[in-house]
Amino acid sequence: METLGNVLLMNLAAVLVMMTMGWLVSLLIKNVTIVDSLWGLGFVVIAWLTLFHSNTSSIRPWLIAALVTVWGLRLAIYLTRRNWGKGEDPRYETWRTKSGGIFWLHSFFKVFILQALFMWVISLSMQFAQLSALPKHLTGWDMLGTTAVRLTFLYTV
Repeated sequence: METLGNVLLMNLAAVLVMMTMGWLVSLLIKNVTIVDSLWGLGFVVIAWLTLFHSNTSSIRPWLIAALVTVWGLRLAIYLTRRNWGKGEDPRYETWRTKSGGIFWLHSFFKVFILQALFMWVISLSMQFAQLSALPKHLTGWDMLGTTAVRLTFLYTV
């Protein structure tokens, strides 16, 4: 297994690359609203990268990756469908107007990179849980989390 620091830095680099690619697409289509669809996908990327670097025989890292995937894909699909064909989100339109000719640069840092950093920080507990060798078995908290994700999925699809 790689060291904890290496895994965390690799995950940060992965979401920074993902968001940079999203930013490049946003420049082509002149719409940064696509960042919303990338939000859930970033957590999925982090979960699976962490899983592949975990060195445990526990089912917990797999369960976490699966639940994050269900949640992240559902969120990405929901936001993509909600935003499809509606133009740029008003909050980004306002920033575009205020920034003038340098919005392309502002959008990179204020929208895409900032959200990548938030995503990585928010996912730290997930990364630590997947990389931990303890507990070796599923706990009541695991079952509660699984139930919560299942209920959320059932009632929001």
